Amino acid sequence: MHTAGRQLTNSGQLTKAEALAEIFHRLRDLRVVFPDDYLVIDTETSGANVAKDFITQVGWCVVKDRRSVTHGDIVLDWTKSDGVNQQWLGERMATTKQALANRGGQQHTDMRRMADEGLPPVEVLYQYWEMIDGVRTSGGYLLAHGGYHFDVPILRQHFREFLSLDLDPASIRLIDSGLMEKAAQAGMLPWPNDTLAGYFERVADARLRGVYWSLDRHCVGAYGLVEKYQLDMSAAHGAGFDCLCAHLVFEEQRRIVDVAPVQHR
Repeated sequence: MHTAGRQLTNSGQLTKAEALAEIFHRLRDLRVVFPDDYLVIDTETSGANVAKDFITQVGWCVVKDRRSVTHGDIVLDWTKSDGVNQQWLGERMATTKQALANRGGQQHTDMRRMADEGLPPVEVLYQYWEMIDGVRTSGGYLLAHGGYHFDVPILRQHFREFLSLDLDPASIRLIDSGLMEKAAQAGMLPWPNDTLAGYFERVADARLRGVYWSLDRHCVGAYGLVEKYQLDMSAAHGAGFDCLCAHLVFEEQRRIVDVAPVQHR
């Protein structure tokens, strides 16, 4: 098992598997449910600046009984939007493409694909809002990988600017498989007075050395997902594919927790 080795954490002599089990246990004490049915969300963007960059792709993975039943994504076409500086956007996306390539990744959306395949941004954003809000109002759960760190903030910014709607992290039930991985390595356990959003935001804000939780560069390999599920990693950084991978990471974490001892610290 890839993650059950003796990896020491800041909380003592817990392995990562033991820390994961303790995180799950303490979140359950806070009345967090780890659901069998949930919606995975992900975004791809022109860059990493929440205030300035544009969402170029939104993705989803619908999970029922812990299995993916469908996943996909939609490209947003900003090339026909009034008020968008096309030169800036093109240069920005080229910079992001190069940055991903330098890390061995691939950007799947460019200006041409936007124009050829993309849909009107406001239309896509509203459909995505309805998808997320439907889960929220029904009391269901969302899943993301690094969602509190980036996806929720940039979605919130876009929903506010283009729809006059607000995605308050405190109003949704979002489990973060990436921050679960980060917290387990660092031994960052939930506090008795934590909320779900408060805990994950605290983990997201922590700057830690030697802790790795990137979806494609760490978690896919750490959990052996390519071998187990025959994943084609050339699709990484496509929003739908990343949603599928986040789902698989979370289910692997859950399997580890099912057999790991809980320390009750």
